[in-house]
Amino acid sequence: MLRLILTIFAAAIFPSPTMGQDIVVHQSQNGPAVRREGTIIAWSGLTLRMEQSGRRRDVDGSEIIAIETQWPAGYEQGLQALAQRDYPAAQRSLAEALAQEQRPWAKNIIRSKLLAGQLATETLPAAAQTFFDIIATDPQSRFTPMCPLRWSGNDPGMNQSAADWVRSDEPIVQLLGASWLIGTDAKTARPVLEELTRDIDPIVAGLAVGQLWNARQTKMNAAEIGLWEKKVETMPIPVRAGAHFAIAGAQSRSGFIDSAVARYMRVAILHPDQPLVSAPALYQSAVLRHNTGHSDSALRLMAELQSKYPASNWSARNLTP
Repeated sequence: MLRLILTIFAAAIFPSPTMGQDIVVHQSQNGPAVRREGTIIAWSGLTLRMEQSGRRRDVDGSEIIAIETQWPAGYEQGLQALAQRDYPAAQRSLAEALAQEQRPWAKNIIRSKLLAGQLATETLPAAAQTFFDIIATDPQSRFTPMCPLRWSGNDPGMNQSAADWVRSDEPIVQLLGASWLIGTDAKTARPVLEELTRDIDPIVAGLAVGQLWNARQTKMNAAEIGLWEKKVETMPIPVRAGAHFAIAGAQSRSGFIDSAVARYMRVAILHPDQPLVSAPALYQSAVLRHNTGHSDSALRLMAELQSKYPASNWSARNLTP
Protein backbone atom coordinates (compact mmCIF):
# COMPACT_ATOMS: atom_id res chain seq x y z
CA MET A 1 0.00 0.00 0.00
CA LEU A 2 1.17 3.54 -0.60
CA ARG A 3 3.42 5.23 1.91
CA LEU A 4 0.50 7.46 2.86
CA ILE A 5 -1.37 4.60 4.46
CA LEU A 6 1.39 4.33 7.02
CA THR A 7 2.13 8.03 7.43
CA ILE A 8 -0.85 10.30 7.85
CA PHE A 9 1.02 12.32 10.41
CA ALA A 10 -0.31 14.13 13.44
CA ALA A 11 0.02 17.86 13.94
CA ALA A 12 2.92 17.30 16.33
CA ILE A 13 5.16 16.26 13.45
CA PHE A 14 4.44 19.10 11.05
CA PRO A 15 3.34 22.64 11.83
CA SER A 16 -0.43 22.97 11.91
CA PRO A 17 -1.98 24.31 8.71
CA THR A 18 -3.87 27.54 8.56
CA MET A 19 -7.47 26.96 9.61
CA GLY A 20 -9.33 25.32 6.75
CA GLN A 21 -6.11 24.52 4.88
CA ASP A 22 -4.50 21.15 4.16
CA ILE A 23 -0.85 20.14 4.26
CA VAL A 24 0.68 17.72 1.76
CA VAL A 25 4.26 16.56 2.20
CA HIS A 26 5.72 14.80 -0.82
CA GLN A 27 9.11 13.80 -2.13
CA SER A 28 10.15 12.85 -5.64
CA GLN A 29 12.86 10.27 -6.17
CA ASN A 30 16.23 11.63 -5.00
CA GLY A 31 14.66 15.01 -4.29
CA PRO A 32 14.03 16.87 -1.03
CA ALA A 33 10.75 16.60 0.86
CA VAL A 34 8.39 19.43 -0.07
CA ARG A 35 5.67 20.75 2.23
CA ARG A 36 2.71 22.38 0.51
CA GLU A 37 -0.22 24.11 2.14
CA GLY A 38 -3.46 24.64 0.31
CA THR A 39 -6.76 22.86 -0.27
CA ILE A 40 -6.99 19.28 -1.45
CA ILE A 41 -9.79 19.34 -4.01
CA ALA A 42 -9.55 15.80 -5.35
CA TRP A 43 -7.69 12.56 -4.85
CA SER A 44 -8.45 9.72 -7.21
CA GLY A 45 -6.36 6.99 -8.73
CA LEU A 46 -2.78 7.86 -7.90
CA THR A 47 -3.14 11.62 -8.28
CA LEU A 48 -3.83 14.20 -5.60
CA ARG A 49 -4.94 17.64 -6.79
CA MET A 50 -4.61 20.66 -4.57
CA GLU A 51 -5.26 24.35 -4.96
CA GLN A 52 -2.77 26.96 -3.75
CA SER A 53 -3.49 30.68 -4.09
CA GLY A 54 -5.82 30.07 -7.01
CA ARG A 55 -3.44 27.71 -8.81
CA ARG A 56 -3.98 23.97 -9.12
CA ARG A 57 -1.20 21.45 -8.76
CA ASP A 58 -1.22 17.66 -9.22
CA VAL A 59 0.89 15.48 -6.93
CA ASP A 60 1.80 11.88 -7.75
CA GLY A 61 0.32 9.75 -4.98
CA SER A 62 3.40 7.52 -4.90
CA GLU A 63 5.44 10.54 -3.79
CA ILE A 64 3.21 11.48 -0.86
CA ILE A 65 4.79 11.08 2.56
CA ALA A 66 2.07 12.63 4.69
CA ILE A 67 -1.04 14.74 4.73
CA GLU A 68 -2.68 16.76 7.45
CA THR A 69 -6.24 17.96 7.27
CA GLN A 70 -9.21 18.71 9.50
CA TRP A 71 -11.10 15.49 10.26
CA PRO A 72 -14.67 15.28 11.56
CA ALA A 73 -15.52 14.10 15.05
CA GLY A 74 -15.05 10.37 15.44
CA TYR A 75 -12.20 9.89 12.99
CA GLU A 76 -9.27 10.04 15.40
CA GLN A 77 -11.23 7.97 17.94
CA GLY A 78 -11.89 5.41 15.22
CA LEU A 79 -8.19 5.14 14.40
CA GLN A 80 -7.35 4.68 18.08
CA ALA A 81 -9.96 1.95 18.42
CA LEU A 82 -8.60 0.19 15.33
CA ALA A 83 -5.09 0.30 16.80
CA GLN A 84 -6.47 -1.24 20.01
CA ARG A 85 -8.39 -3.86 17.98
CA ASP A 86 -11.65 -2.65 19.47
CA TYR A 87 -13.48 -3.16 16.22
CA PRO A 88 -17.07 -2.40 17.33
CA ALA A 89 -15.94 0.95 18.77
CA ALA A 90 -13.93 1.67 15.62
CA GLN A 91 -16.92 1.02 13.38
CA ARG A 92 -19.15 3.30 15.45
CA SER A 93 -16.67 6.18 15.50
CA LEU A 94 -15.73 5.89 11.84
CA ALA A 95 -19.38 5.67 10.79
CA GLU A 96 -20.00 8.89 12.74
CA ALA A 97 -17.09 10.56 10.96
CA LEU A 98 -18.23 9.33 7.54
CA ALA A 99 -21.72 10.74 8.06
CA GLN A 100 -20.26 14.20 8.73
CA GLU A 101 -17.54 14.29 6.07
CA GLN A 102 -18.46 15.97 2.76
CA ARG A 103 -15.21 15.82 0.77
CA PRO A 104 -15.27 12.78 -1.57
CA TRP A 105 -11.53 12.08 -1.24
CA ALA A 106 -11.70 12.27 2.56
CA LYS A 107 -14.80 10.07 2.68
CA ASN A 108 -12.85 7.37 0.86
CA ILE A 109 -10.02 7.53 3.39
CA ILE A 110 -12.57 7.06 6.18
CA ARG A 111 -14.18 4.23 4.23
CA SER A 112 -10.77 2.56 3.89
CA LYS A 113 -10.48 2.53 7.69
CA LEU A 114 -13.98 1.08 7.99
CA LEU A 115 -12.96 -1.53 5.45
CA ALA A 116 -9.84 -2.39 7.44
CA GLY A 117 -12.00 -3.19 10.46
CA GLN A 118 -14.43 -5.24 8.40
CA LEU A 119 -11.60 -7.29 6.91
CA ALA A 120 -10.11 -7.85 10.36
CA THR A 121 -13.45 -9.14 11.66
CA GLU A 122 -14.18 -11.04 8.44
CA THR A 123 -17.56 -9.35 7.96
CA LEU A 124 -17.08 -9.79 4.26
CA PRO A 125 -20.45 -8.80 2.73
CA ALA A 126 -20.19 -5.49 4.60
CA ALA A 127 -16.57 -5.19 3.45
CA ALA A 128 -17.65 -5.73 -0.16
CA GLN A 129 -20.23 -2.95 0.13
CA THR A 130 -17.70 -0.55 1.64
CA PHE A 131 -15.25 -1.44 -1.11
CA PHE A 132 -17.89 -0.78 -3.76
CA ASP A 133 -18.62 2.61 -2.16
CA ILE A 134 -14.94 3.50 -2.57
CA ILE A 135 -14.59 2.48 -6.20
CA ALA A 136 -17.91 4.09 -7.12
CA THR A 137 -16.16 7.47 -6.94
CA ASP A 138 -12.63 6.23 -7.60
CA PRO A 139 -12.52 3.19 -9.93
CA GLN A 140 -8.69 3.14 -10.01
CA SER A 141 -8.49 3.63 -6.27
CA ARG A 142 -5.22 3.18 -4.40
CA PHE A 143 -7.33 1.07 -2.00
CA THR A 144 -7.95 -1.58 -4.68
CA PRO A 145 -5.59 -4.08 -2.95
CA MET A 146 -8.08 -4.10 -0.03
CA CYS A 147 -10.66 -5.87 -2.21
CA PRO A 148 -12.11 -8.74 -0.09
CA LEU A 149 -11.02 -11.59 -2.34
CA ARG A 150 -11.27 -15.23 -1.33
CA TRP A 151 -7.86 -16.61 -0.39
CA SER A 152 -9.10 -19.15 2.14
CA GLY A 153 -12.24 -20.20 3.97
CA ASN A 154 -15.77 -19.65 2.81
CA ASP A 155 -18.60 -17.15 3.22
CA PRO A 156 -22.17 -17.91 2.08
CA GLY A 157 -23.00 -14.22 1.70
CA MET A 158 -20.13 -13.69 -0.71
CA ASN A 159 -20.88 -16.89 -2.61
CA GLN A 160 -24.47 -15.80 -3.20
CA SER A 161 -23.43 -12.47 -4.74
CA ALA A 162 -20.48 -13.74 -6.77
CA ALA A 163 -22.52 -14.70 -9.85
CA ASP A 164 -23.80 -11.12 -10.14
CA TRP A 165 -20.43 -9.51 -9.54
CA VAL A 166 -18.65 -11.59 -12.17
CA ARG A 167 -20.94 -10.07 -14.83
CA SER A 168 -20.00 -6.49 -13.92
CA ASP A 169 -18.41 -4.08 -16.40
CA GLU A 170 -15.83 -3.07 -13.78
CA PRO A 171 -12.73 -5.33 -13.85
CA ILE A 172 -12.18 -5.20 -10.08
CA VAL A 173 -15.81 -6.20 -9.44
CA GLN A 174 -15.47 -9.03 -11.96
CA LEU A 175 -12.36 -10.12 -10.09
CA LEU A 176 -14.20 -10.18 -6.78
CA GLY A 177 -16.97 -12.28 -8.29
CA ALA A 178 -14.61 -14.73 -9.98
CA SER A 179 -12.61 -15.05 -6.78
CA TRP A 180 -15.62 -16.31 -4.83
CA LEU A 181 -17.10 -18.26 -7.75
CA ILE A 182 -14.09 -20.29 -8.82
CA GLY A 183 -14.54 -22.87 -6.07
CA THR A 184 -18.07 -23.75 -7.21
CA ASP A 185 -18.20 -22.70 -10.86
CA ALA A 186 -14.69 -22.79 -12.29
CA LYS A 187 -16.07 -23.02 -15.83
CA THR A 188 -17.42 -19.47 -15.46
CA ALA A 189 -14.79 -17.99 -13.17
CA ARG A 190 -11.53 -19.23 -14.68
CA PRO A 191 -11.88 -17.52 -18.11
CA VAL A 192 -12.71 -14.27 -16.33
CA LEU A 193 -9.59 -14.51 -14.16
CA GLU A 194 -7.45 -15.43 -17.17
CA GLU A 195 -8.70 -12.38 -19.04
CA LEU A 196 -8.09 -10.14 -16.05
CA THR A 197 -4.43 -11.23 -15.87
CA ARG A 198 -4.04 -9.08 -19.00
CA ASP A 199 -5.84 -6.06 -17.54
CA ILE A 200 -4.24 -2.66 -18.12
CA ASP A 201 -4.26 -2.05 -14.35
CA PRO A 202 -1.26 -3.97 -12.92
CA ILE A 203 -2.99 -4.21 -9.54
CA VAL A 204 -6.00 -6.00 -11.04
CA ALA A 205 -3.76 -8.15 -13.23
CA GLY A 206 -1.54 -9.16 -10.31
CA LEU A 207 -4.49 -10.04 -8.08
CA ALA A 208 -5.98 -12.14 -10.88
CA VAL A 209 -2.72 -14.08 -11.27
CA GLY A 210 -2.64 -14.72 -7.52
CA GLN A 211 -6.21 -15.96 -7.59
CA LEU A 212 -5.49 -18.43 -10.40
CA TRP A 213 -2.47 -19.71 -8.50
CA ASN A 214 -4.50 -20.01 -5.33
CA ALA A 215 -7.15 -22.05 -7.14
CA ARG A 216 -4.61 -24.65 -8.29
CA GLN A 217 -4.71 -27.43 -5.71
CA THR A 218 -2.39 -29.98 -7.32
CA LYS A 219 1.19 -30.85 -6.45
CA MET A 220 3.95 -29.04 -8.32
CA ASN A 221 7.64 -29.68 -8.86
CA ALA A 222 10.38 -27.27 -7.82
CA ALA A 223 10.81 -25.88 -11.34
CA GLU A 224 7.13 -25.04 -11.64
CA ILE A 225 7.09 -23.32 -8.27
CA GLY A 226 10.28 -21.49 -9.24
CA LEU A 227 8.48 -19.86 -12.16
CA TRP A 228 5.88 -18.49 -9.78
CA GLU A 229 8.61 -17.26 -7.44
CA LYS A 230 10.16 -15.27 -10.28
CA LYS A 231 6.80 -13.93 -11.46
CA VAL A 232 5.74 -12.63 -8.04
CA GLU A 233 8.78 -10.36 -7.86
CA THR A 234 7.55 -8.49 -10.96
CA MET A 235 4.15 -7.73 -9.41
CA PRO A 236 3.26 -4.45 -7.68
CA ILE A 237 4.17 -4.77 -3.99
CA PRO A 238 0.58 -4.31 -2.70
CA VAL A 239 -0.64 -7.43 -4.54
CA ARG A 240 2.23 -9.77 -3.67
CA ALA A 241 0.71 -10.99 -0.39
CA GLY A 242 -1.90 -13.17 -2.06
CA ALA A 243 0.56 -14.49 -4.62
CA HIS A 244 3.04 -15.43 -1.89
CA PHE A 245 0.20 -17.11 0.01
CA ALA A 246 -0.64 -19.17 -3.09
CA ILE A 247 3.03 -20.14 -3.54
CA ALA A 248 3.24 -21.23 0.10
CA GLY A 249 0.17 -23.42 -0.40
CA ALA A 250 1.76 -25.03 -3.45
CA GLN A 251 4.99 -25.65 -1.54
CA SER A 252 3.09 -27.20 1.35
CA ARG A 253 1.07 -29.54 -0.90
CA SER A 254 4.21 -30.52 -2.78
CA GLY A 255 6.24 -31.48 0.28
CA PHE A 256 8.52 -28.43 0.49
CA ILE A 257 7.54 -27.82 4.10
CA ASP A 258 10.38 -25.58 5.28
CA SER A 259 9.99 -23.39 2.22
CA ALA A 260 6.24 -23.20 2.79
CA VAL A 261 6.68 -22.09 6.40
CA ALA A 262 9.17 -19.41 5.34
CA ARG A 263 6.82 -18.19 2.61
CA TYR A 264 3.80 -18.08 4.92
CA MET A 265 5.85 -16.12 7.44
CA ARG A 266 6.89 -13.73 4.70
CA VAL A 267 3.23 -12.95 4.13
CA ALA A 268 2.58 -12.43 7.83
CA ILE A 269 5.65 -10.25 8.38
CA LEU A 270 5.51 -8.09 5.24
CA HIS A 271 1.75 -7.72 4.89
CA PRO A 272 0.23 -7.51 8.39
CA ASP A 273 -2.40 -5.04 7.13
CA GLN A 274 -3.94 -7.73 4.88
CA PRO A 275 -5.68 -10.01 7.40
CA LEU A 276 -7.43 -12.19 4.81
CA VAL A 277 -4.03 -13.63 3.91
CA SER A 278 -1.87 -12.83 6.94
CA ALA A 279 -4.13 -14.54 9.50
CA PRO A 280 -4.41 -17.86 7.59
CA ALA A 281 -0.70 -17.64 6.76
CA LEU A 282 0.15 -17.56 10.46
CA TYR A 283 -2.24 -20.44 11.13
CA GLN A 284 -0.84 -22.57 8.32
CA SER A 285 2.69 -21.88 9.56
CA ALA A 286 1.69 -23.03 13.03
CA VAL A 287 0.07 -26.21 11.68
CA LEU A 288 3.11 -27.09 9.60
CA ARG A 289 5.45 -26.51 12.54
CA HIS A 290 3.18 -28.60 14.80
CA ASN A 291 3.00 -31.45 12.28
CA THR A 292 6.78 -31.56 11.95
CA GLY A 293 7.38 -31.85 15.68
CA HIS A 294 8.03 -28.21 16.56
CA SER A 295 5.22 -27.79 19.08
CA ASP A 296 6.77 -24.87 20.97
CA SER A 297 7.24 -22.89 17.78
CA ALA A 298 3.69 -23.73 16.71
CA LEU A 299 2.26 -22.46 20.00
CA ARG A 300 4.19 -19.21 19.69
CA LEU A 301 2.78 -18.69 16.23
CA MET A 302 -0.74 -19.35 17.49
CA ALA A 303 -0.21 -16.82 20.27
CA GLU A 304 0.94 -14.27 17.69
CA LEU A 305 -2.11 -15.02 15.56
CA GLN A 306 -4.47 -14.54 18.50
CA SER A 307 -2.76 -11.30 19.48
CA LYS A 308 -2.67 -9.70 16.04
CA TYR A 309 -5.93 -11.04 14.60
CA PRO A 310 -8.19 -11.76 17.59
CA ALA A 311 -11.38 -11.36 15.55
CA SER A 312 -10.31 -13.77 12.81
CA ASN A 313 -11.89 -17.21 12.75
CA TRP A 314 -8.35 -18.61 12.37
CA SER A 315 -7.54 -17.50 15.93
CA ALA A 316 -10.19 -19.85 17.33
CA ARG A 317 -8.97 -22.93 15.48
CA ASN A 318 -7.00 -25.81 16.95
CA LEU A 319 -3.69 -27.01 15.62
CA THR A 320 -5.14 -30.50 15.12
CA PRO A 321 -8.53 -31.37 13.59
